[in-house]
Parts: sequence; C-alpha cells; structure tokens
Amino acid sequence: MPLLAYYLDRFPALSETFVRREVRAIQALGLRPMLVSNQRPDDREMHPEDRFLARTVWYLYPSAKKLAPLFLAGVFGRPFDLIRGLGRALFLGPISRIPHHLGRLALATVLNEGFERRGVGHVHIHFAFGAAETALFLPPGRPSYSLSIHGSDVLSPMPHLEEKLAGARFIASNCQYHVDRLIGLYPRLNPARFHVIRLGIDLESPNWSPAGPPPAGPPFRILSVGRLVPVKAHEILIRAVGRMVEQGLDVLCRIVGDGPRRDELAGLIGQLGLAGRVDLLGPRFEDDISRLLADSHVLALSSKSEGTPMTLIEAMARGRAVVAPRITAIPEMVDDGRTGYLFHPEDETDLARKLALLARDPGSTEAMGAAGRVKAEELFDLKKNAARLAELFRQVMDQREPS
Repeated sequence: MPLLAYYLDRFPALSETFVRREVRAIQALGLRPMLVSNQRPDDREMHPEDRFLARTVWYLYPSAKKLAPLFLAGVFGRPFDLIRGLGRALFLGPISRIPHHLGRLALATVLNEGFERRGVGHVHIHFAFGAAETALFLPPGRPSYSLSIHGSDVLSPMPHLEEKLAGARFIASNCQYHVDRLIGLYPRLNPARFHVIRLGIDLESPNWSPAGPPPAGPPFRILSVGRLVPVKAHEILIRAVGRMVEQGLDVLCRIVGDGPRRDELAGLIGQLGLAGRVDLLGPRFEDDISRLLADSHVLALSSKSEGTPMTLIEAMARGRAVVAPRITAIPEMVDDGRTGYLFHPEDETDLARKLALLARDPGSTEAMGAAGRVKAEELFDLKKNAARLAELFRQVMDQREPS
C-alpha cells in the first residue's frame, strides 16, 4: 500500500492540539504518515513534548536552497505537469493573484517530487487554507488528497474554496453544520464525498478522565479558554460576570489564553471594578487546563463565531457543565438544558442569566457535567473517530471510493 502523508501549514502548533492528537492516534493504528508542514512553529508555540515530533517533520520553509534540486527535477522531469499548472494558475485568476499562484505551483512541484521519491500515494490536509491551495496544483491524482475542515476555514470568505473541496477524494467535517452549509453553497459538490468525523480526545488519559464533582463553593468558578482575539468576544463574558456580581453572586472567572486584546480586556476588567473577580491567566498547557477544569464549575464560551470548539469537548470530558452561544455547530455539541446551556449570541444579559442558573443550583451543575461526559463518550472518543478516518485512508489508498 502506498504511503500516507499529512500536509499542514504549521505543525505541531499548540493552538491546534487536536491535529497532534489525531496524528498520534493514526500512528497508533498502524499508519505511519509522512509529516510535512510549510512552517515550523516557534518553540513557544508548541508543547515541550511535541519538540521530538517536530524533528520528524519535513519543513518546507525557509529552506529554498535545499528545495531547489527537487523543484528543478520536477520542472525538467515533467514539463507537461508544469504546463498544466500554469494553466491552472491562469484559470484560478484574478491577474493580481497570478504571482501568488505561481508560488503555490512551485511549492506543489517540490512536494510532488518529494512525495514520489517517498512513495506517497495520498495526502491529508487540515484546514482549507494555504496547504489546501497548494494541493490544487498537484498533478491530478498524483498523489490524491483529502481535506479536514474545521470552522474559520469554511465559515469565512476563502479563495477557491469550492475548487479545494471539489478536488478532494473525501472531506472530513467535524460537524453536520458545515456539510449542510457547503452543499447548499456549492450544489455541484458530491454529497457522498463528505464524512462527519468529529474531533476526538483520549477519554482514558488522566487529563481527560472525569474530574469528579465540581469544587465546593463559593465562589462560583467559571473557566474560559481561547485566544484573546475579537472573534472570541471575551468582553461579553466579562460584562456578564459584572452583571452576576451586581446580583450579589460570588463569582470567579478565569480566562486562559493570550493575544492582541489582552491590554484592552485588562482595561475593561478594571473599568468594571472586576479586579480579583476576572483573571487573565495567559496561555497554559494541556495539563494546566485539565487542572483548571477540575477546579471549575462551568466552562463558558462567548465567541461570535466557532466551528466545534475543542475547549467544549475538553470540559465535557472532565464532567463539567458548559455555557456557549447558539451558533454554527455548537447545538450539535451541547444539549441545551441537559449538558449545559445555550445563550443568544453576543447577548451578555442572556449569558449572565444562564450562568446564574448554574451558580444558584449546584445539583443541576453537577448533573449537567455528568451528562456532558456521557455525550463526550458518544461523540468525541479519539480512538473511535481516528479509526473511522484511518479506514477512509485505507480505502483511498487501495483505490476504492471511501464509504
């Protein structure tokens, strides 16, 4: 059977731990994919345990001198592929992006030459970003590629998204929401190429086993995990905490993550008089997040847009209730009133109300957390979901249509 490759833009990045988990699960199932990434994350952007994994990755940037022989071999060895690629660049247009497309063509030429030398027959790509665009310039079927889609890559305007999806042997979506939306947007796509394979977590690992009952209160402890960027809308959560304090509730909200809005959010906390009530903890590794979940009553998410947030899966795995906006695929993850609450998007009053319901009823908070763990076992078991994905890889590499 030909070799499988994983091709990504940045790997292994701390912000995308679910990809690293999937790779390790696929390896445990006997597939040993070649790992390729456009760029290597800075050491601060990866978990210390992943630095060994990073040494096994073929990084394409910034090694132009090393790549030149592969590029020349591809150009002179397969001139018709080059002509086809130039035609592809002109077809995709517009004229202003032709230089960009030519850069993708050069990268695809290098990849194809390297893949052929290693016997790679199929490439799997996470996110419909740069790596997927490079795949458009690979010679048809040599090798074939598949695509995992997640959220920002298909919810925001994306150049040539339809072409990227149409060229894939199969598309693994982490939710049904994306499948329905994309088929509606692009009717010519073959629905049979889409497979819902949800994100997964190792539910047997110490970090993601049930954490037991929530801690004794007060204070009522809220945890939120996410980069401090506009789309995460942390100001909505901070204002909701302010409303809870006004109602006389003893609340502690801890926010994990870093980003360009840190100073702005710190200013809002001070403006609302919430110092000591809302803490910005900065970035934390997986072990720390697991411990913080165990020491929390609820995981809250206030985003304006999301795919299927891993932070919700982690909270449910630890047996914690969740409160999240009713957007995109989140209603597939959260059973409103059973594993947590959904609130009206961008509505701080409704978010405060839903959090206050939990704060005032410790029994329901614990029951919702337990139900969330059951839901995680049903939908987000890494081993089961990786096995489904591995079977699709085997079907493609055996020259069968994935089913």
